[in-house]
Amino acid sequence: MQELDKQYDISWDGGKTTLRMSGKSVREAIKKGEIKRDTLLRGEDEAWIHTEGSIFAEEFSVNKSGEATRADRKKESWSPYLPHTRTSSFAKWSLFIISIVLMVGGFVTAEMFVDAGESIGGIRSVSGNTLDEAYYWRLGSYVYPAIAWVVRGLGVFCGTVLWEMGRKA
Repeated sequence: MQELDKQYDISWDGGKTTLRMSGKSVREAIKKGEIKRDTLLRGEDEAWIHTEGSIFAEEFSVNKSGEATRADRKKESWSPYLPHTRTSSFAKWSLFIISIVLMVGGFVTAEMFVDAGESIGGIRSVSGNTLDEAYYWRLGSYVYPAIAWVVRGLGVFCGTVLWEMGRKA
């Protein structure tokens, strides 16, 4: 009966929003059908678990909501709200590899922009100094290197986002 005097956190959305209830209130809510078996429950300083795997498991066989019994629930083992679901290692490694390729590709592409800028900046007129030469020189000296830095930054940013997604998957 000591468990009924404790305070519990209840969550219907995977732990994002919580409601604090006493053990007695949890038991009554289960009997009324207000708390379903896939609702997450957490005692003080404990991990999230489904209510059907807690001390309130026997209440599901007597609730009045017409849900399936706990034995029928064992057939359904996957839930989107399980806190410890595993992502396939293929997806995780794919994200890691794509992020590395994206970062390297960003630097290679940036180097191509710099080379193109140098080529354009080196254009010389046959007839002497013209306004076009100054334009091309500025384009090759400032614009293309600036675009290269943007491409590098974008490659690093996108690669880091994918790396983080792979790490957290």
